[in-house]
Amino acid sequence: MAPHNNNNNNNNNNIKIHEHSYVAPPSSATETSIPLTVFDMSWLRYHPLECVFFYSLNDSHSSDPSFFFDKVVPRLKTSLSLTLQHFLPLAGNIVWPSDSEKPIIKYTPGEGVSMVIAESDADFNHIMDNSPHEVVKSRSLVPHLESSDSLASVISLQITLFPNSGFSIGISTHHAVLDGKSTTMFIKAWASLCQSCEESPSLVPELVPFYNREVIKDPSELSITSTNKAIQGVEKDKDKFAFSFGVDCRARLEPPIPENYFGNCVWGHFIDTQPKDYTKEDGVIIVAKCIHNKIKSFDKGVFRGTGGVFSRVKALQSEGAELMGLTGSNRFGDYRTDFGWGRPAKVEIISVDRGLIFGLVESKDGKGGVEVGLVLNKNVMEHFTKHFLLTPLPLFPMAPHKNNNNIKIHKHIYVGPPSSATETSIPLTVFDMLWLRFHPLECVFFYSLNDSHSSDPSFFINKMVPRLKTSLSLTLQHFLPLAGNIVWPSDSEKPIVKYTPGDGVSMVIAESDADFNHIMDNSPQEVVKSRSLVPHLESSDSLASVISLQITLFPNSGFSIGISTHHAVLDGKSSTMFIKAWASLCQNCEGSPSLVPELVPFFNREVIKDPSELSIMFTKNWRESVSKIFPEENSDGRCVKILPFQPKLEDTVRATFELTQGDLEKIKAMVLSKWDTVEEGAQLSKPHTLSSFVLTCAYVSVCIAKAIQGVEKDKDKFAFAFPVDCRARLEPPIPENYFGNCVWGHFIDTHPRDYTKEDGVVIVAKCIHNKIKSFNKGVFGGTGGGFSRVKALQSEGAEIMGLAGSNQFGVYRTDFGWGRPAKVEIISTDTGGLSFGLAESKDGKCGVEVGLVLNKNVMELFNTLFHGGLRVD
Repeated sequence: MAPHNNNNNNNNNNIKIHEHSYVAPPSSATETSIPLTVFDMSWLRYHPLECVFFYSLNDSHSSDPSFFFDKVVPRLKTSLSLTLQHFLPLAGNIVWPSDSEKPIIKYTPGEGVSMVIAESDADFNHIMDNSPHEVVKSRSLVPHLESSDSLASVISLQITLFPNSGFSIGISTHHAVLDGKSTTMFIKAWASLCQSCEESPSLVPELVPFYNREVIKDPSELSITSTNKAIQGVEKDKDKFAFSFGVDCRARLEPPIPENYFGNCVWGHFIDTQPKDYTKEDGVIIVAKCIHNKIKSFDKGVFRGTGGVFSRVKALQSEGAELMGLTGSNRFGDYRTDFGWGRPAKVEIISVDRGLIFGLVESKDGKGGVEVGLVLNKNVMEHFTKHFLLTPLPLFPMAPHKNNNNIKIHKHIYVGPPSSATETSIPLTVFDMLWLRFHPLECVFFYSLNDSHSSDPSFFINKMVPRLKTSLSLTLQHFLPLAGNIVWPSDSEKPIVKYTPGDGVSMVIAESDADFNHIMDNSPQEVVKSRSLVPHLESSDSLASVISLQITLFPNSGFSIGISTHHAVLDGKSSTMFIKAWASLCQNCEGSPSLVPELVPFFNREVIKDPSELSIMFTKNWRESVSKIFPEENSDGRCVKILPFQPKLEDTVRATFELTQGDLEKIKAMVLSKWDTVEEGAQLSKPHTLSSFVLTCAYVSVCIAKAIQGVEKDKDKFAFAFPVDCRARLEPPIPENYFGNCVWGHFIDTHPRDYTKEDGVVIVAKCIHNKIKSFNKGVFGGTGGGFSRVKALQSEGAEIMGLAGSNQFGVYRTDFGWGRPAKVEIISTDTGGLSFGLAESKDGKCGVEVGLVLNKNVMELFNTLFHGGLRVD
């Protein structure tokens, strides 16, 4: 048997080897060989790249050892064989034929990849913990990569079971054959085929390897230089440092080569620092500038200055400088590598223990953060930790702009629908395209747990969370697109929402030490307190998640459910429908996973027509707006990345106000009494009554405008727009349970200074009432000028007020089995503009709750105006 982890520094007392085999591609595979290139030769005798993927198996059946050996391992082996038919060189060896100037990678039928099946008695949770622990514990989980003077294996694998906890996949790859990007590509391809092991072994295009070495040119025979140079170590006095990093050259070569080029295509570069820059007070700034400048210099060629790199190394070593390096990348997407049993609980680059190197991986919560792995002397690690935490960074990785000092993350998982779910996709419609790059809709439901048993943390973690997860999975089988992503296929005119088996919804389980009663209080409080309770929604240029969830415990008080949804997939009505469906199945978790008819989503997009190809116009207008408002962002018309609208956190407060039924009657009486005497506004005949929607929007928008003008004297122009539910207003009408976006925004026909007039409430109420009446002639009327209307108002310096939510959604009837919400708060009113949120009063007595975020001084005056206006008879 090949040596297994037989390195001098490995302690494998807790590792039991069950099997060592070689997995080969299917018998139809034929002999093949590819030469090494200039990028490969630099790494010919370098140590392997070593990495471990950890997977939790929380299900009692899946974590049973017999299930692992009888089901998991055979499936991993079968899918590996199928994967190797696409990656034949990995099953071969590096050899150097006597008649060749360079080594080659050669596969001969019958060869295969070494796979060790092992078992560990180590504590799975401890070994995955981010805190410092002995290097040997992780190293025992990666296999040895066999090599001799004449032959070297390309890849080896080790699958290790941690009984009743999970398993790990350790991988060692020869750096002369694969860089980090290619290694990740192979692992993702293997995971993809493992998920669909019974189906055709085909790969999505981005995972099909490109092997043609003719696209790689060798400038100045650098490969010969790389082979003959050696780097010698010297004694160091520990006060001089240097940093180099590998650059992915695929897109930087001339001409560029395919992104799926498989092999090495990285080139190392030192940054232009002085050896003592790193320990200066402003060291971070100095080094950041040098890294930035180095990256910019690649525009002139990635091989520029390469000839002197070896002399640079020798010079630095002779000065006694410590050379720091980098491995991995936060762009590889390692945490999306799902073999069919969920995403990794942790990914660790093991080979950082072979030098002064640190490894990068994206944060597993998918929120744009970066994980850094490194190996240091114990005392050095202690000092590193202190320096690392000196800056005011949050202890737990959460969404940008959050103050998370009081948030503890217990777990981050992905919940998918049952395994029987099949691939599905739906196109975006004209109603969806308007919101393609808009900020997410964010909301928090607060639930009190007054029973001492229910509010116990162990009950929450062991009983409530599993029930919420199970019911979420059952709900997703009815709402499959929510478990998928927004993508824009190259052959499609519009983006689609696509679910692929293995996709799931991000769910963060957290705990807060904030005062539950205070955070639920309606009085003004810091915006950041509620914002820390909603999760980040992941998006990139090519892919955007649809929904993410955060369940937060407030010990001995209650819990909250925070939800972020992509506005291009759900409007407020659909979002509420999904939450109610989830709550319904959570209440009835042991029963049939069926829904009442009004909660069964209707997905048929053929009922939506696109008048005058408005969606194309929206795409064009978005592209123009992005380039002006966010010049640093990708303005490509096919980009699906959510734009970085920033929450208003500084000098702002969040508060909730209530208009009771009595308050609304008082406002209505006042408006109707002046309807005919106030000339401004729409000249319609006086109605017999006015809806609570009209009255609330008129009263609140006028109070906001007068409060802003009262504090900021130069602001005296305003406008108000609101979304209209078009389901019943289309021709023909569409089902009420249509799931997606079916709202259309409309400005009311006021003059910018109407809001601050003495009879502003009457004027605005008349205009809102008139606008709603006009929908009888069609909801798309006047749509063409929407973007120009916004531009004109902005050029006048007008504040544009908007609206989120509705007092018709019935959010306070959302009961997961532990009672109705104590409070519902729309969080995204703090982002993207001046908007307020509506919900029905929680007492169910026909009142309306209004949530808004304003400057502290403006909020104080708003409070006075709001309550003062209601006291007038």
